[in-house]
Amino acid sequence: MKIDIAGKRIFVSVTNNRPTSQLSPDKLSEILNNLYKRHDFSVMISALAGEKKIAANLKQRLQMSCQEFVTEGFDEFVALLNKADIVLGGDGGVCHLAACLDKKIVALYGQTSVGKWGVLSDKAVHLFDERDVNNICNKQIIQALSTFLQS
Repeated sequence: MKIDIAGKRIFVSVTNNRPTSQLSPDKLSEILNNLYKRHDFSVMISALAGEKKIAANLKQRLQMSCQEFVTEGFDEFVALLNKADIVLGGDGGVCHLAACLDKKIVALYGQTSVGKWGVLSDKAVHLFDERDVNNICNKQIIQALSTFLQS
């Protein structure tokens, strides 16, 4: 797996088995493009094979350097995740794996209890909406990512 993007890397996934924990491509691109006005970074887009079109759609919307990845198995996925500096993800396994790799994480929760299922890491910022992560204010997500990009 060759990574062709440089600088600080934000990892995002277009895959989540909980629809209320997945940012829409519109919202995700709006957040990242606004963040890019203030910070220099690139984006790693992870997708399952069946979601290549979603990843390609997101890539087209992004103004910064980005690269799509479809991993073949768990080992390859973890190796890719380990190349990230920051992980922006919905509630699920990606953020927990990122914590095991000691990554900076902005974890988003829709309907899921942060107290019960939150990522165990002092490098994680937890943001919550009682119904859907797409209801979380863009400004909150941008602020959390900005903090990590400045450090």
